[in-house]
Amino acid sequence: MVTVYLCGISSIIAALIGIPLGIWAARSDAADRVISPLIDTLQTMPSFVFLIPVVMLFRVGDVTALIAVVSFAVAPAVRYANHGIRQVSPSLIEASVASGCTRRQILWRVQLPLALPEIMLGSTRPSCWPSAC
Repeated sequence: MVTVYLCGISSIIAALIGIPLGIWAARSDAADRVISPLIDTLQTMPSFVFLIPVVMLFRVGDVTALIAVVSFAVAPAVRYANHGIRQVSPSLIEASVASGCTRRQILWRVQLPLALPEIMLGSTRPSCWPSAC
């Protein structure tokens, strides 16, 4: 039960950290240029590499496992949120601006609902559907 609890809490913490970072990277090209190399580095390193510095700072235990899993799981959350927000059609954003939406309303009522399948499932759908090609 402790393992299931740690994995669940780690996933929630990774989502709470990763999705706002992904939204920030999608809205700012400068932030994307900083975050993308960090995410690429995190995704290419083996998972036990995250554990070594944390074990040196803390002892082997629950907190160590939590930090290692969060650092391992934050990279896909950032990448999927960034990709999902960037995939929202510019015509839909333009229509929401024309109807008088603020930036916060565009994010919460247009971009996030349309990007939610990408954020939740990753990039499982093809970029070009056969009917749209």
